[in-house]
Amino acid sequence: GYVESILSGLWTAWRTASELLERPLPAPPATTLLGALLHVHLFAATASRFSPMNVNFGLRPPLVDPPRGRGGRQKRKEALVERALADLDAWLETHTG
Repeated sequence: GYVESILSGLWTAWRTASELLERPLPAPPATTLLGALLHVHLFAATASRFSPMNVNFGLRPPLVDPPRGRGGRQKRKEALVERALADLDAWLETHTG
């Protein structure tokens, strides 16, 4: 619950600041944990009947070409993290500052 609470507070602060500054702030990419949580809680068709849950890798969109074979599970998680960090960096560069 701590990570989810921190992310919710961070998003609320960013949205409040964007409204006060009259600057649009689209949701972060769904490939990031914050974006995935927002998508599931606010934007998905099932959001109205969603029950809170902890952050997990299954919330994010799957990889197009996931690693397979020995150590595949760990490699998939690492690939999800790398994709999320790259997408978050691009989003932050575009929408903050």
